Amino acid sequence: MTSRTVQQLRPANGYGIHSPGGYGLMAALLSEILLTFVFVSVIIGATSPTSPAGFAGIAIGLTLTLVHLVGIPITNLSVNPARSTGPAVFVGTERAPVTAHPAPARST
Repeated sequence: MTSRTVQQLRPANGYGIHSPGGYGLMAALLSEILLTFVFVSVIIGATSPTSPAGFAGIAIGLTLTLVHLVGIPITNLSVNPARSTGPAVFVGTERAPVTAHPAPARST
């Protein structure tokens, strides 16, 4: 193996060595908060009583795809805190919940 450690090769959500692009904590938090806000806003708008029936799934699915295309290179974005916490607990990484839990709380 090269100079990379096992911890660097382990896939995890987060910042620093856990970020695919090596982004820091502030970039990770800002991107998680912003992308979660966009996703939740689309969900609320698409499922409101005034929106056309039958199109919520399309809007939500396309937004989820876009959010992941933007967020995965930054923090391995999950948008769902449970999806970040489960693997973090299993693997023993404490850094994933640092960015996964505050983002939904701050964006709503």
